[in-house]
Amino acid sequence: MRLPDHVLVRRVSLALGLLALGALLPVQLVHRRGPAAAALRHDTYRLRILTWNVGKIFLPFDSRAADSRASDDDLAHIAHVVHETAPDVVALQELRGREQLDRLLDLVGAGWVGSVPEQEVHDRRVAIIARAPARDGGSPAGLGPGGGLTFRSVVTSTGRSAAAVSLPVAGGARALVVSIHLDAFDRDRRRVQAEEIVDWANRQPEPEVFLCGDFNFDYDFLQGQAAEHPDLNLYRFMSRTFEDLGRAAGLTTILARRVDYIFARTSGVQAREVRVIPGKRRSLMDHEPVVGSFEIRRPTASPRR
Repeated sequence: MRLPDHVLVRRVSLALGLLALGALLPVQLVHRRGPAAAALRHDTYRLRILTWNVGKIFLPFDSRAADSRASDDDLAHIAHVVHETAPDVVALQELRGREQLDRLLDLVGAGWVGSVPEQEVHDRRVAIIARAPARDGGSPAGLGPGGGLTFRSVVTSTGRSAAAVSLPVAGGARALVVSIHLDAFDRDRRRVQAEEIVDWANRQPEPEVFLCGDFNFDYDFLQGQAAEHPDLNLYRFMSRTFEDLGRAAGLTTILARRVDYIFARTSGVQAREVRVIPGKRRSLMDHEPVVGSFEIRRPTASPRR
């Protein structure tokens, strides 16, 4: 039986509409999947930081330790520990100055560069060294694509300085690692130095910031001694914006105290390990090195097709 013309026209129109919809559907799916796939892609970067006060115990009655700064005789040993632990960045405290840092850079070998604040007014210096980008335009293992390092320093109102290096990490972002040594004898000066360095660090553009070094207080020890000790309040102040990543790392000095820390303000760290490396003190050195290993993972957008 022959269908009426108006019914036939309606059925043909419906069939053509379904065919057109089927042709458009794959195009829409491809268009929608592009950005979703880009959002799932991540860059991962592994960062290893060594922090170490390389000075000696202060013994005014002993001529060998009347000067507690790093000894030239210990520089080869310090370089050996750097090679052994294979960090990307080393934060040092209690160097004598630029000349001693240059000797240490010669000992750790090619590929390392460093900085010591020139404006420091005290007789002991912080320093920071890092593996430099390769000359062929690439970068050594651990420093990520592109390489470039930039050094900065900040001088507090007490005259004590901090040294920092900025380096590239995952997803095109950068991390800032700062070497710090707070006053050993004056808690009021410690507070001023910490407040000014934290304020400076919080104004830096890097999303990942690590404050490393000798802070000259033991939070866990003081917590059991005096509930309102000024250094406890100093620790709480720092903990408002920075996390103490080495709470379980162990004691760091010959006097059974944990005064060496790695604090961080970070959003991309997915895995971490902070530990004290025992047995690295020699002669009259009174601190063990602390090493932190971090995995920084940041989402990146894939290029659109």
